[in-house]
Amino acid sequence: MARADEDDLEDIQFLLQQDCLTRDQMETAFARARVPDVPEIQELFHRARPKVLALAAL
Repeated sequence: MARADEDDLEDIQFLLQQDCLTRDQMETAFARARVPDVPEIQELFHRARPKVLALAAL
């Protein structure tokens, strides 16, 4: 998710279409995600979050 490139976002959108998730479920998943303790990777992950929520139409 952190790269948030076009291919990754298409894959994420496909997965989201397979299962209807609530915003609470998505927020729980974001909170539980195992993101490496590397500032650059953490920043990319957090910047991709709104894009993923938009794909989920939440």
